[in-house]
Order: sequence, then structure tokens, then C-alpha cells
Amino acid sequence: MATPSEAAHLASPTSPATTPFPQTLPELALSVYGDRLIEYIHIPALEIYAPVTPVGWSAQDPFSTDSAEWDSPDAQVGWLTTSALPDDRTGKIVLYGHNNIDSSIFKYLYKLTKGDEIQLDTGQGEWIYSVDQVDIAPVDQGRTATLFDADPNLDEQILIIISCYPPDNNTQRVIVTSYPK
Repeated sequence: MATPSEAAHLASPTSPATTPFPQTLPELALSVYGDRLIEYIHIPALEIYAPVTPVGWSAQDPFSTDSAEWDSPDAQVGWLTTSALPDDRTGKIVLYGHNNIDSSIFKYLYKLTKGDEIQLDTGQGEWIYSVDQVDIAPVDQGRTATLFDADPNLDEQILIIISCYPPDNNTQRVIVTSYPK
């Protein structure tokens, strides 16, 4: 015959531990993408080595696509969660960061030149890109949003990095386009 403590144990089987539901976008991205996520960006020409965090968009008015604003990566570099990752063979990888607040991580992004290297580190390894083009453009949410659009006909991978410009304000955008090396 079982003792009272053994009987209680038999009467109430333990259930397996449950996995908590991710509470933040970075936690959710980690649960979906795991070691595929970009952890760090390294841009030797600008002496940048910074953490990367998953970010998205927020709609100020849910009935207007013109009201969307980027979520802030704060002092880190943001990876747009609807964009590609380095181990994808095609697609746009979109990163962005601030130029004059928080860490001002991309204050001098406009100084990159063709051929400069950008390294993305994931749990799977290092991915090297070569800068192809640096553009300065007027602030145009519509134009910037098209950079993020998925392109089903894209047969290559593109790394796009965006920040505000010039370093002392936010009147324009600097857009860096790079390709895998």
C-alpha cells in the first residue's frame, strides 16, 4: 500500500513545463528565427561594432498606411523583421539606426564608400557585404517604404542600411546599398 505522500504523487501527475509565450518582439523573433538572427554589425571603415535588435513598424492610425512609423532600436541597430536574413539566398536585409540620438551609431554612415566591407554576425557565422552605393535622399516615407517591400522577382540578396542625415538633424536619409561578397 502506498504512503500518503506517494498516493498524493500518484493522484496528481506532474505536467510538463510549459514554454512561456514571448512577451517582446525580440523574444518572438528569437523563438521564430533562432541562430539565424543578426546579433552584431561590424563596419570597420567607421569603427562600428554594435548589437542588432529586431524591430518593426507602428501605425499611429490603423486606417492609414501613411501614419506608419519605425519602431526605434534606441542605442542599437534595428533589423526590420519583415526583411530577409543573411542565410536567405534572395531578398532585402533592412537595418537602420539613429544618427544624432541615443548612441548615434550611424552618425557617419554617409562616409562609407564603394567597396567598404560590412560584416553581419549571426549564430550561424559571419556574413560579409561590400558597399555598392551610398545615396542621400529627401525624407519621403513612401520612397523609404518601397525599400522595404518584398520583391518576388529579386534573384539576389541586398543589404540596405538607412539612417537620418545630416549628422546634426533629420531632414534627409542616407541609404547604403551593399551586396554579398
